[in-house]
Amino acid sequence: MTERLTPDAVYRLTDRHQRLRSRRYELLRLTGDGAAFTEVQGRGWGKGATTSPSELADLVSSIAVVGQLQPILVEELLDGDRRVVSGERRLRAMRWGSIHHPDNEHFAEVAAVLVDGPLSDEERRSWQLIENLARTDLQPGELAAALVYEQCAMLVSRLLSNGAVVAESVASLDDPLARFEALNQIRQDEGLNNVGAPWREVIERIGIQLSEDKAKKLVQAFRALPLELTSEMDAEEVSLHSRMEFLKLHRGREQAAAGIWDAIRDRDRPELLTRAIAEAEQHPDASPDEIVEAADAFHEAANLARGDTLRSGGGETTTHDDSVDDGSASEISTDVTTVFRSAVQPLLELLRAGGQLSRYDSGSLRLVLSELMALVDGDAALDESAA
Repeated sequence: MTERLTPDAVYRLTDRHQRLRSRRYELLRLTGDGAAFTEVQGRGWGKGATTSPSELADLVSSIAVVGQLQPILVEELLDGDRRVVSGERRLRAMRWGSIHHPDNEHFAEVAAVLVDGPLSDEERRSWQLIENLARTDLQPGELAAALVYEQCAMLVSRLLSNGAVVAESVASLDDPLARFEALNQIRQDEGLNNVGAPWREVIERIGIQLSEDKAKKLVQAFRALPLELTSEMDAEEVSLHSRMEFLKLHRGREQAAAGIWDAIRDRDRPELLTRAIAEAEQHPDASPDEIVEAADAFHEAANLARGDTLRSGGGETTTHDDSVDDGSASEISTDVTTVFRSAVQPLLELLRAGGQLSRYDSGSLRLVLSELMALVDGDAALDESAA
């Protein structure tokens, strides 16, 4: 992904807060005196987000073999207790491993970065943002939530500097969208409409490599789709492009969109989503099951066509034996050309709407299309000479 922190982003994010700058590394006990306690965290946003025990299996296996690669962040509270700020999954995996694999030295202690607490909500979010953006599998919903949280942090700071009163209950709302709406209401009530947090500044403040246009699309999808649906799509690793296509259908035919997603989720086939949306547009009276079955059939036909091309030596130089040439050639099935036309249609629509391809994709398509046109023109010339 390109949405990664720039090299100096960690320093700029942590340097905004004195307590995050004054941090130290320690090995902590997993239970008993000196151990850290946790509040429900997990991936995503909101206090209800968590991870089931079965989802820790890979993490436990990894730690058992190579050890803990990334420390957890712990804040020391005024009463001496230690609370986990980020890394709840790692701590749970370590505790599970210490019980079930007591002889494995990797589960003896947990590596932690300690800071003096209690941390403010913005300090917690800043550190969690650092950890989230350092992951290679950050999903669109998670990234959008991080962007809105950071936009809210900027807005709080600017409202306060302009004399507005921002209650702690507003500044710490767990739902990022609810927090932004509450801050926006304060801005309007105080007549501070000129105070804002533009996406360009939000992106620069985070230090992430992300275009303003993509940031807007991420947040647009995040705002428009139900949080539960966004979380499900994150779990299924649905791309931003597929979400934007889904959003178009969701806006005009919400019930149909929900039915299609349920049918796709029941089949565990998230890769069918974009095609299913196209099928829904072409066949508005079809049921969700019929639409997903059609999308599945389309994918299967495309896979078969690719397999036929590979088996026939497509893309490779082949020899032709004139001694056995009877003047005829095998005719390509119309199904194959139908699949090709249907497959390129979504790309054509995106290009017509002003979409742009990367340099690599542009070059690859030119090579394929050049060879295709040469072969098609060659067949046309043979047809004309035969006539």
